[in-house]
Amino acid sequence: MHIHPFAVEIWMNEWELKCESNLAETCVESLTIGELLQLAEKDTGYISDLTEMKLTYGEIRGSKRLLNAISGLYQAQQRC
Repeated sequence: MHIHPFAVEIWMNEWELKCESNLAETCVESLTIGELLQLAEKDTGYISDLTEMKLTYGEIRGSKRLLNAISGLYQAQQRC
């Protein structure tokens, strides 16, 4: 069986780290755990909260915990 090379992956391997703006990227730039805690306004004492979390792909629409946290940022919410 002959499997054709995956052209997009070949292109990404060649160019994704050499460009100023990568419009072909499908993900956001990765954060360190420290940056994530800083964004969440948590100090490193909360690292134990992360040790219990499973690193799965997660729910497509986002977990109820995430959706509630996002909706808590706004006075008025609209459901999709």
